[in-house]
Amino acid sequence: MYRIWLSSPQGNPNLKRWVGMYEDPRIASYLAQCVDRCVSDVAAGTRGGGVDCAE
Repeated sequence: MYRIWLSSPQGNPNLKRWVGMYEDPRIASYLAQCVDRCVSDVAAGTRGGGVDCAE
């Protein structure tokens, strides 16, 4: 998806990959949907995952 964005008029090769993807609302929305689905799968026990936050 990044390559498609990069070749679009909104694409900016001077931005780091993740910065550019979050700046495009369409891609940011897609990423948010993926995150929501993954988190709900982990909560339901159908996908393994975890986070270790250290301060």
